[in-house]
Amino acid sequence: MLTCNPALVLARLTPYSFAATTSFIARFIAGEPFTLQVEAHNASGQVTPNFGQEQTPVVPEVSPQRLLRPEGGRFESSLFSTGELTRIAPGRYQSDNASWNEAGSLVLRAQLPNNRYLTADADIGSEAQVGRFYPFGFELDESSLLNACLSDTPFSYLGDPSIEAQYRLHAVNRAGNVLVNYTAEPNTNYQAQFGFTIVGSDIDGTRLFANPDNAPSGISNAAWLDGALSFNQSDVDTPRLLGIQRQTSNVEEGPYTGVELGLIVEQNPDNINGIGVFTLDGTVDMIFGRLVLDNLAGPEDETLNIIARVERWDGQRFVRHIADSCTQLTASNFAIGANPNTLNSSVVRNAGEQMPLTLGLSSEDFGWSPAGASGEFEFSYQAPVWLRYNWDGSVEQDPSATATFGQFRGNDRIIFWLERR
Repeated sequence: MLTCNPALVLARLTPYSFAATTSFIARFIAGEPFTLQVEAHNASGQVTPNFGQEQTPVVPEVSPQRLLRPEGGRFESSLFSTGELTRIAPGRYQSDNASWNEAGSLVLRAQLPNNRYLTADADIGSEAQVGRFYPFGFELDESSLLNACLSDTPFSYLGDPSIEAQYRLHAVNRAGNVLVNYTAEPNTNYQAQFGFTIVGSDIDGTRLFANPDNAPSGISNAAWLDGALSFNQSDVDTPRLLGIQRQTSNVEEGPYTGVELGLIVEQNPDNINGIGVFTLDGTVDMIFGRLVLDNLAGPEDETLNIIARVERWDGQRFVRHIADSCTQLTASNFAIGANPNTLNSSVVRNAGEQMPLTLGLSSEDFGWSPAGASGEFEFSYQAPVWLRYNWDGSVEQDPSATATFGQFRGNDRIIFWLERR
């Protein structure tokens, strides 16, 4: 009988027949030593104490035969080591350093050396399953983190799903070698599931965004491919885009500078111990922002230039975000709302183009065409979700303003205005 501790009774050696059983009482770790025992039995299943006491002692052999899981995985005899089998009792041998250096499960065979016993051929042996073998751990390789806006002063808006994360996470054995057999196989659990979380700050390394509203976006369940975490992408080198959400209370927050992001276990069906947080290389600066439109006024026979700006929360108040050269305005996103005087106007100048802000402020790229009559209307801009704001204290909304043409009663929101000639 041959046993593998912690998890296997493998085979029985007999000059007549063999039997094999398995008993899963613990877990196998790729590359980690386990105990292997071999017993020589007679035809009645009893230990033969004279086995191993020959003039030249016979030591049984144990070798890998084939891979059971994953199908089509890596199988090489060099990945298995019997260790040193020594006689520990009559008819019984043991190795305390057997090992398999891959993931998955395999079949081992116990047999006599060269299929001979003394001077007779003895082509007998027994097979049994061993494993499943689990990763010893995980290693993060080639990671990077980039802000959504790579201006002279890089930053990311809270809610903008354009933060670029690039990484490679490997499942490894005890020696640190990649386990290519740790892969997503149908109807099996040869994979763990990971997700993103915030792991640091610029002040003292404490965790930011304790509020659960600040959950990352753009994250999907992880899949494994040949021992590498791919997040459901065939190319693990392709950057993954993600964002950090605002609090749903619509309250200004931040700014958060030097924020670290990392991979942390969400689900661990393999119950692998010692998995910490895998911090990505690089940091991001998170800013709470909003887009603002100014009220406009002018003669009915002239174009009203649209003035837009992006503001950032500095911790106490909103200021113009001069570092923003990434936000772009599109003519089709402007729309007229309430129009009590039924004025006929539309956006002109570069109407089909996207125009980036300069120092967080729009130039004279867009304007409302001359209305040809006195009056006013409200207009708005369909802003990205990360630049909307709770203007009335309720829910986040697109920015809006009023355009006034000619000498008209004015608007309740305008205290004083002067027409310049």
